[in-house]
Amino acid sequence: MDILNLIHLANGTIQEDYSSRQLRRERVMRDRNNPMEIYSEDEFRIRYRFSKSGFVRILNRIGDEIKHLDGRGLPLTTEQQLLTALRFYATGSYQRVAGDLIGVHVSTVCRYLSNYALVHLKNAEIVFPTESELPSVKYDFSVLSKDNFPGIIGAIDCTHIPIQCPDSSRAQVFYNRKSYYSINCQVICDGKMKIRNIVARWPGSTHDSRIFSNSSIKEKLHQGYCNGYLVGDSGYPCLPYLMTPFLHPQNHGERRYNKAHSRARNIVERLFGVWKRRFPCIGSCLRTKLDNTLNIIIATAILHNWAIDFKEEEFLIEHSNEEREEESSTVNEQSSSGSALRRSIVLQHFT
Repeated sequence: MDILNLIHLANGTIQEDYSSRQLRRERVMRDRNNPMEIYSEDEFRIRYRFSKSGFVRILNRIGDEIKHLDGRGLPLTTEQQLLTALRFYATGSYQRVAGDLIGVHVSTVCRYLSNYALVHLKNAEIVFPTESELPSVKYDFSVLSKDNFPGIIGAIDCTHIPIQCPDSSRAQVFYNRKSYYSINCQVICDGKMKIRNIVARWPGSTHDSRIFSNSSIKEKLHQGYCNGYLVGDSGYPCLPYLMTPFLHPQNHGERRYNKAHSRARNIVERLFGVWKRRFPCIGSCLRTKLDNTLNIIIATAILHNWAIDFKEEEFLIEHSNEEREEESSTVNEQSSSGSALRRSIVLQHFT
């Protein structure tokens, strides 16, 4: 065979191989480096919001729930799945960007962000104080008030989680009074900033008091679930299980009450700042599907509680962009029994 025939044969083989490659897309083996090895402790914490030991503890809790059992294809390891989710929570960037960082498709990232293994732990990890915990919870709040405000079992407030407009047919109900689309998320926390109850399903236009009125925790407290009361702002009604401030304090006792009430309730405001700084995805605009968005909020709430349990450092910034939650301009009617209890507290402890 002469040289020309060899060249033609080679060209034909190359063209045939090129055509087959166009028809059959080859799988690409991506290099997935281990962040636990390539980053220092501080570098890892900044990128994933937990120390390496904290990450391992989370992995031990949910690793069995998120691992692939069939081993088909090139699945991510449990470590890579969790790192992908934490990286998104820590940045709030686009899902495609989170996927590019670890070398996976955007649809893969979407599956891991919902993190059903975490969401399924909600009832186990976000728990209202039990009878045995109540004395220590009340003590923590009495210290926070700096005036021995008695009987507080939690601080309640709502915060807006910015989202993209779900769809044009429901746009208006998600448009809040601050002029952006959001989920209005109700949180009750204890004196250590741990989330003890969360409701994350109401659109941004919903008033705080309506969310509370339709919550299961309100029904439990109304039925005498535990001895004590929450503290909330003036957007809530004053009830036997929910103390609010005096709008127009008339004497020294009422002014002392208001100051102590404000100091005790401030813990939930601080919680919102710490929570959103640790997981900026809920402080910026979540661009995920609505169902995934609700799951992400719950997942970050559970991770926040674990960060407190693990004694992880807070993420403090010199000039915070965190906007203090404004009290609602709408004042709810006060129940006679709630107002009577509030006057009794003033007479016994602040006069």
